[in-house]
Amino acid sequence: KTYSLIYSQYCTRAMQSRIESHPEFETKIRHNPIELLEAIKTLMHDTVRSQYPYVSMTDALVRLVTVKQHDHESLMDYVKRFKQLRDVAVSHLGTEFLDKFVSQQSFYLEAKPSDRSKIEDEAYEQFMAYLLIRGADPNKYGSMQKNLASQFSLGNDQYPKTIVLATDALSQHRIDPKFYE
Repeated sequence: KTYSLIYSQYCTRAMQSRIESHPEFETKIRHNPIELLEAIKTLMHDTVRSQYPYVSMTDALVRLVTVKQHDHESLMDYVKRFKQLRDVAVSHLGTEFLDKFVSQQSFYLEAKPSDRSKIEDEAYEQFMAYLLIRGADPNKYGSMQKNLASQFSLGNDQYPKTIVLATDALSQHRIDPKFYE
């Protein structure tokens, strides 16, 4: 019990030190609780204090793109963990990094110029919804993942467009029999 208390105090002091040494601590974080929480969330996932900026950004993106639901992890715990990784990636990349990709897609090029801004705005949320489904346990949701891909190839896009809709679709899906084997 004493060891865990000492370790907890050490971790608290280490995090406090990392926050206070943040380049924007005095200007942005010190008197702003929202910015403080964002800094804590980001620093929790950055293992090295002074590191090449592309390392932090790449690590955050890789963690987000490769996140997988653990074997005995509930859907809600997985969604919560996914959202934390998403928030860290957003702190590094923003949400506009897909704009160039989207602007080259046929559905964008065929859209009315007045609709293109909306397509760009929705792209990030759609990508996050896809990543959430992609990382869901294939033993539980594999048939749903395959069905979505199959339906899309037939011209019927049923992919959920938001994280909320993706979460709902996963929670309403009857768990595949493979999970029980």
